[in-house]
This record gives sequence, C-alpha cells and structure tokens, in this order.
Amino acid sequence: MKMPRPDYLLLAVAIIALDPHLVAAAVISAGGEHTCALGGDARAVCWGSDAAAITAPRDSRFFQLSAGLAHGCGVRADGGVSCWGDDSYEQAQPPAGKFTEVSTGDFHSCGLRADARAQCWGDNRYGQAAPPSGAFVHLTAGSLHSCGLRPEGSVTCWGSDLWLFRQSTAPPGSFIGISAGQLHSCALRPDGRAACWGSDFYGQSSAPPGPYAQISAGRYHSCGLRPAGQVECWGNNGYGQASVLPGVFIEVSTGHYHSCGVRADGRVECWGGKRGEPAQAPAGRFGLPQASAGGEHRCQRSNTGRVECWDTRSAMSLPVPEPRLTAISAGLRHSCGLRPGGVVACWGDNSEQQASPPRGAFVQVVSGYLHSCGLRPDRRVQCWGRSGSWTGTPRDSPFREISAGGTHTCGLSPESRAICWGINSDGQIAAPSSLFTQLSAGGMHTCGLHPDGQAECWGLNADGQASPPRGAFVQVAAGYLHSCGLRPDRRVACWGNNRYRQASPPPGEFLSVVAGGYHTCGVQHTGALLCWGDVRDGRAP
Repeated sequence: MKMPRPDYLLLAVAIIALDPHLVAAAVISAGGEHTCALGGDARAVCWGSDAAAITAPRDSRFFQLSAGLAHGCGVRADGGVSCWGDDSYEQAQPPAGKFTEVSTGDFHSCGLRADARAQCWGDNRYGQAAPPSGAFVHLTAGSLHSCGLRPEGSVTCWGSDLWLFRQSTAPPGSFIGISAGQLHSCALRPDGRAACWGSDFYGQSSAPPGPYAQISAGRYHSCGLRPAGQVECWGNNGYGQASVLPGVFIEVSTGHYHSCGVRADGRVECWGGKRGEPAQAPAGRFGLPQASAGGEHRCQRSNTGRVECWDTRSAMSLPVPEPRLTAISAGLRHSCGLRPGGVVACWGDNSEQQASPPRGAFVQVVSGYLHSCGLRPDRRVQCWGRSGSWTGTPRDSPFREISAGGTHTCGLSPESRAICWGINSDGQIAAPSSLFTQLSAGGMHTCGLHPDGQAECWGLNADGQASPPRGAFVQVAAGYLHSCGLRPDRRVACWGNNRYRQASPPPGEFLSVVAGGYHTCGVQHTGALLCWGDVRDGRAP
C-alpha cells in the first residue's frame, strides 16, 4: 500500500563544500613554510616565509586548495587547476581539463579527474607522479610518494617505498580518509580509528586511540581532529608543531614544521613554525558558505558559523536558536545542525519529535520530511522522529555519509555501496548494487554518483526526476519531484518537475547545489547564495 504523498517532501543534506572524509581539506592547507586558506569569496589567501609559494592568483576563484613544499595548487570554480610557486620540476604546470581535487607534494602534484582517474605531474624520480589505473575518490601527495582512496575503501600508494619505512605499503582493509606525509602515511578506518604506517622515528606513525573525524600527516608529525572538536598531534615537536592550541576546531592541517586549525567562527589559528612566520595566520574569517534547501524554507551558514533561515515563499527570516553551527540541514518544516563539539541542535516543527535529537556527539546530521538522522563518531546511524521513516535503520553498519529524504534514508557504506531504509512506496530504497561516491535522497526517489561521475537514480519517476541526463557530474542533489547535478565545469543541470522553474537553473558557475521542495539553491563561485523556483526572492536577504 502506498503512503500518501505530502505536499512538500525533500532532500535536506547539509552541503559542506567538500566532505573532509573523502577529499582534501575544505578550508586550509599547510605546506612547507607556508599555509593557504579559502576566503569566503572563494579566493585563495596564502601566508608564510616562502615568497613564491604565497603568490596565489587573486583573480581566480577556487573551491579547493593544496599547499606543497614551496608551491600551491587549487581547483578553480570552472574545474580547471591553477598552480603557483616553485616550478623546478614543472610541479606548478597542471594539465588542461577538469578536476575535482588537487593535492601537492614536495616537487609533484596530483589531481583527480571527473571520471575518477588520477593524473600527476612534476618530479617522478621515485614514481610518485605515475599513478596506477583505476578509479579513486580521494588523492593525497606526500614528499616522495602518493596515495589514493579507492571507491571500495582500500588504499593504493605509489612512489618511494624505502625498505626501512614502507610508507607506500598500505595495510589491508577499508578506510574513509587518507593523508600522505614525508616518510609515513595515515588513514582513517570506518569506525574513526587512525592507522599510520611508514617511518615512526619521531612517533609520527604511533597514533593515539581514536576515534577521529579527520587526520593529517605532516613531515615528521601527524594530527587528528576528534569528533568533539579537539585536535591531538603526535610525533616530532621540535618546533612546537605538535603543541596544539586549546579549544574546539572544525578542521586541522599539518605542514612540515607547523600545524593549523579552523575555529567554528572561521578564524584560522596555527602553532609551530621553523621561523615563526607560518604561525602568524592573518585576521579574518575563512571557508566557503554552506546552503541547505528544505521543503518550505532554506538556510545558509556563513563562514563565521552564523546560520540564517528564510521562509521560501514570503522571504521572511525564520528564528534560529543556535548562533553558531558547523553544519546545517533543512527538513520540511524543521532544521538541524551541528554545534562546535558535535552536539546536534534542531528547531522548528517537532510534531513527530523530529527536532528532538538524542544526546551525545555526531559527525553528520541530516533532516528529512518528519525525521532526522545522524552519524555517531563510530560512523553508526541513529535516527529520530516519525518511526516509519527510519524503519530498518542499520544498527551495526558504519557509513561514510548519510542522506535523509521524504520518508526514507540512504547511507554510503565504507565499500561505496548504497544502503537505504524506511518506506519503500516507489522503490526509493531499492538501491542498485553498483558502487557510488555520493548519495542524495529525495522525496520518493534517490540519486547517486558512480565513480566515473555518471548519475543514477531510482524510485518514483513520474516527472522524470529519476532519469538523469548523460555525462559526468561532481555532485547530485535530489529534491521532492526534481533533481539537479553539478557538472565538472561547475554548471548546474536539472531534470524532473519544473512547475515552478525549480529545474531551470540560471547560467554561471556554482560551488555546490541543493534541491528542496519546489525550489533549488546554489552557492555561486563568488560565495553568494542564489535560489530559483518557488521562491519570492531568489537571493538570500
């Protein structure tokens, strides 16, 4: 028996510029003796003692950056890569074409193509710029070696593999994150445990017990971000690079002799430094904005952590009880977000207890029609709200990420398999058995991205919302009766119901896209939020 379809079902996933468990750091990247960060206007800001490495192009907008030994690279808003700084081995001469991620080592760089192929350039004396064939979901370039995370969760490394250290000999099993240092590598297990291998001369491969939400390997030290926001570092501390500042962070990045973290309000703070300069982070707020489109409202989080929500039709501002959040997700008439430290805060309609989250820390939260779900630090799912919407929730299975739809929820397993649960009125939880790199649960349908960037949808298709066009995407978003995707050139394509023009995206480049009830929103390459469809005012007030 089919459930009645409410007037506004939705996908509500907090859009974070890049998932830190699958790709490179979203806001900062610490290099040799310099650091680069993304400003709120998507421009690169670099500082430190290396004059050449901090000369990032000011006329370009980026959605991801990476700082190497003495050079840096970034993926521009149009999908191309720009590099700057030392070019002694042509490591700052990227190939043409579209990329979804870039990572810089000492004298080489690697990028991830839209079809999931790895391509590297620069110094290849140790094979560090000669990646193997096959698909990857994340790349990381170390000093003389590189590593990649496969869609099924295994790690493959190439380049220098000194017999004494074996930094390129990854352990077996599944991982959700990877970071390559100089003579060691570190990765995150699905349950948040850290696994490091290679040189341990300074203790850089002896990670304290987990769980961690993010990990970063530096020259002779490593750092991890705890689910509650505390940073812990281990290994060499000769320059203070492992002497962490107190307080809560939302991201961490390790360089050669220094480390940096991002506070919940967008401030960057660094510690350590061979000459002192890298620790002097500039004033200001860093990071790209986040957007979430709900059934009857939309929300935006600025890089200061401030959250604002508006009624879709009236454009009136809605009350938000939490002044600072690290992530947001808009449901039908309720919203949820993560406080600094991982505690969930929800507000709005609570008729089915969908805005009454359980206690404790989470690393992700998503809002559906009348239910909400979160990922615990061990990557297990816990849901609340209308029970039918989360019937059959896997209790013991870890997930990389989750997405809440109308009356169902889907998760991506460490092996990149889609697992869905809840009401199956239209086949929306009957996920294909193929591999996916991202999922988005809509009203009565679900969409996912394959490793090669092709989109596949299943469930209700009465308006064509489950029939994506051909071609590669770097992100997909499922709404109530429509869906949208972000192409490698950062243009938006939509399909399905277009009654309110919600499937007619404006021209231009976007950093992310979210689909709601009868409207769609995207973060433009300038950092501004633009919405279209059944909205009174497309731009955020």
